[in-house]
Amino acid sequence: MDGAEGERATPTVADFNRIARLFSRNRVQLELALRYRTRIERSRDNALHELQRRQAARQGQLVPAPEVVDVNVNFTGKDEDRN
Repeated sequence: MDGAEGERATPTVADFNRIARLFSRNRVQLELALRYRTRIERSRDNALHELQRRQAARQGQLVPAPEVVDVNVNFTGKDEDRN
């Protein structure tokens, strides 16, 4: 391993192209993988923010309640006929 033990190398463009070719064979699998990726990233970000809040509170800092933004987006990716 080139980096520290347990670390993975940053994916290259060739890596992404190889993965894209594999998923292009089945679009449903690609959409599902992207949905899972988004969900995992959102969960990771939420956990990181919660960790940062708890660490700040442990250090005696005043930690305000998290702000919540409600966003509702409906996008199918298809053009709709406008009559």
